[in-house]
Amino acid sequence: MLNKYYGALVGVALSMPAYAGDQVYSPIVEKGEWEFESRLLFSHDRDPAINGAQNHIFEIGYGLTHRWASSFLLEVERSSGEKARATHFAWENIVQLTPQGKYWLDVGAYIELEKGLNGDANEIETKLLLEKQIGHMIVTANPIFKKNISGKDELGVKFGYSWRTQYRLSRKFGFGLEGYGQLGEIRQFLPASEQYHTIGPAILGRLPFSKGHLKYDLAYLRGLTASTPASSFQFNLEYEIRF
Repeated sequence: MLNKYYGALVGVALSMPAYAGDQVYSPIVEKGEWEFESRLLFSHDRDPAINGAQNHIFEIGYGLTHRWASSFLLEVERSSGEKARATHFAWENIVQLTPQGKYWLDVGAYIELEKGLNGDANEIETKLLLEKQIGHMIVTANPIFKKNISGKDELGVKFGYSWRTQYRLSRKFGFGLEGYGQLGEIRQFLPASEQYHTIGPAILGRLPFSKGHLKYDLAYLRGLTASTPASSFQFNLEYEIRF
């Protein structure tokens, strides 16, 4: 019984970083802008079953209109001591619902359809994109709802979140605090010790590069529960260009 419980707990810990520790999304869309993005999440823990777990995402996207951006991405995961494997191919869409700065809060919506690879389930993920800027301070929050639509896993809706508070010194450099979490299925959240919650400092900005810009977000995240890796490093790099 103990081994069964431990195995389930490890499985939860390994699967959640790929879900929660990906990116904080702004609702703002830039028409005519191409985006080429690479994301890496690398986990460190004393537990050898968790230590070294990785999640990679490679993405290409385009701002189709002033309100709609669409992209395709490939997700690759690597569990500790195992080879990397592709887990999902996805179609991602962001819709900007309010004009930037017109109302008290900038609001957008996100929907992603994921095709499972190598035996992984098909999934649908939606997010509410909320952002507020006050002077140099920008606060962004993403409530996340995710549901398996195939496979043997539970088919209930899972709830998670991502958020960031940043102080932007300039467009080239800012610093802040980021957090990610996964609470489990909405109808019955996991016990607190089995949930995934992480928080940590980040530096981010947008630098001129070649004919476009290189957008970066580097974060060091600390786990807050027993099911969360003790620490994680997150590296998000995005090249933006207009042709």
